[in-house]
Amino acid sequence: MAPSQRSDERGSHDSDHDTSVAHSSNSEPPIHDYIPDYLKRAIFPCAPDFCQTPLFHARLVAHVMAEGFLPIATEGVLLPKLHRRRCAIALPHDLRVSKSARKKSKRFLLSVNRDFDGVIRGCQEQHSPSCWLVPPLVNAFRQLHDADFTDAVMVSKGGRKCPVRMYSIEVWNQDGVLVAGELGYSVGSIYTSLTGFCKEKNAGAVQLLALGRLLSQNGFTLWDLGMDMEYKRDLGSTLIPRSEYVQEVKRVRIMNGHVVLPRGQEPVNCREIIDREVPVARVPPREASSAAKTGHPAHSSPVSEDHLPHKKAREKSPESVEMVPGERT
Repeated sequence: MAPSQRSDERGSHDSDHDTSVAHSSNSEPPIHDYIPDYLKRAIFPCAPDFCQTPLFHARLVAHVMAEGFLPIATEGVLLPKLHRRRCAIALPHDLRVSKSARKKSKRFLLSVNRDFDGVIRGCQEQHSPSCWLVPPLVNAFRQLHDADFTDAVMVSKGGRKCPVRMYSIEVWNQDGVLVAGELGYSVGSIYTSLTGFCKEKNAGAVQLLALGRLLSQNGFTLWDLGMDMEYKRDLGSTLIPRSEYVQEVKRVRIMNGHVVLPRGQEPVNCREIIDREVPVARVPPREASSAAKTGHPAHSSPVSEDHLPHKKAREKSPESVEMVPGERT
């Protein structure tokens, strides 16, 4: 299979950003109900899952993120999207570790926020001509990325500040060539993957696994992957109704605003990241409590081939099927 195609690589998921969604119950509130009052003069509903605005200001994009919307765009129009069903992985326990990806991970290195422009180019080249990374949105993302963090001021919470952070995730081969990567952002302890690319076989699967472990090790509790797709389910994702997702965003966005990924450091071997233990202090309290009641450890030990999360579930999937991300929205 060519690197630009995917059950294994990031190229064949351009349909991720269409407007098709799973059917929701009649009791599901319309998207208008999820727009806070202070944003109703800036963004407007235009479809069951979408709002729209001609404005691309970086602080507006940060506020959209802080309210649970996923910012994508088309030419001249910002399209904040709020899926009726959000595909997400509860960290650290629900992340499934692929033996195949772990084995191949020794050949790759991962870094954070070292080559934002390279990741942008990789995504645009792979997903062109339908890539939604239009110049005004890229400029807004770059401002958020370069600022380290941008405070979204929660007017409904008495002006309390919610830090929003933009990330570029890079994967390098042993020759120092950027071979995979993604754009993402965090709100509290929720990390959202936006879009990504892959230029070398297996690099995308390794990037996903290493990133999932890195998020777990640094206190992230939910990995938002946007639309539901098979490779995301293979990673351990489930579907969350948008009312529950937005409620979780509001719960953690200020309380867990200190949660961050290490940024700007030298690339680290992906196998080292995957096998690194998750500190007990990073395990969410309710999961730690559950672990204490059952007497089972809360995955604080290093991952090995003999002790991997969701072993039974993984054994049902053939090892020949690689998990590699594409467009996430």
